[in-house]
Amino acid sequence: GGEPPMVLDDDLIDADYAFLNDAAAMARLRQSLPLAAIDPGAYAAVYVVGGKGAMVDLPIDPQLARLWAGLSPEAVIGAVCHGPAALLQARDAIGKPLLQGRRVTGFSNEEELQLIPDARQRLGFLLQDALAEQADYAFGPAFLDHTIVDGRLITGQNPWSTWSVATSTIEALGHAPVARPVTSEERSVALLATLHTDGLAAAISHKAALPDSDKRLLLMHGVLALLQGEWRRAWQLDRLARAPDGRAG
Repeated sequence: GGEPPMVLDDDLIDADYAFLNDAAAMARLRQSLPLAAIDPGAYAAVYVVGGKGAMVDLPIDPQLARLWAGLSPEAVIGAVCHGPAALLQARDAIGKPLLQGRRVTGFSNEEELQLIPDARQRLGFLLQDALAEQADYAFGPAFLDHTIVDGRLITGQNPWSTWSVATSTIEALGHAPVARPVTSEERSVALLATLHTDGLAAAISHKAALPDSDKRLLLMHGVLALLQGEWRRAWQLDRLARAPDGRAG
């Protein structure tokens, strides 16, 4: 409990700065509760964020195991990126594995090994492999939004699934998400999906209809394509990043 340690990287986006400069959010963060003080039955939902650290300590945390066992059967569970690692040892009140017979996703082997070629050795296991041993695991294209809703269990494959996991979690609770501006990063993720499914011409047309996009994210995907030797895709991503969006008109 209390104020958690924080390490700021060089890739902060507008949403990060908005959170860090939200006085009310920071005040609540400094007063976080230890899991041992949590009454699981008092919560309608649990949302687990990602980060590779989730693979190290969350599967074996005894207080988290207590939380899973004490949740109401009607509770909603959302987990994104490496967050589903928290469910690997999770059991319900009668001892049944929470992942048994469920459809899930999480950070894929392709994504993990693209970023860290020796991830299996450094982390001890790959999340996709571990989830597939217990559940019906499925993945989508690397680094694109892919979210699976299985009843009241919502899982997202990677950081670009964050928005859809959050939205689906709110909807599973029976609420309508509050209207909010769509970020340039979200628009770029949608552009990448169009490129993947419909090709470059369709993606360029899509971009021309958007008020803005995140050029840095498009180019980052281009760098990943280069590192994988996918020269044609890297060229397409460079073309897409340079194509005008709606602001040019």
